[in-house]
Amino acid sequence: AAKAAKEKPAKPGAIWQDEKSIIVRAMALCGDRIAIAGPPDLGQKDPGLLAFTNPDEALAGFEGQRGVLLRVVAASDGKKTAETKLPAMPVFDGMSAAGGRLFVSLANGSVVCVGK
Repeated sequence: AAKAAKEKPAKPGAIWQDEKSIIVRAMALCGDRIAIAGPPDLGQKDPGLLAFTNPDEALAGFEGQRGVLLRVVAASDGKKTAETKLPAMPVFDGMSAAGGRLFVSLANGSVVCVGK
């Protein structure tokens, strides 16, 4: 008996993407929204190089020297629904949601709570 040709599973495509976003250090799914926190992505990329065209500014942004943001986006399409500045960089994976509130642990030792 001839073996049926095995088909490779299709690669899942992105539902949405935001190339001018923030560098996500912490993230939590909150119902139909996603909360993300981190510094703005200031790196300007050259598709022909594996490097930034503005390495000093990209590094300053990555280190949080140009601010740190907490942003809420719609899970369905990535559209921003809310945004606020944070006083310090979030701890890696240091975000949780409970009881209608969002808790973000920061590298300076503090915790930010937002919500109802």
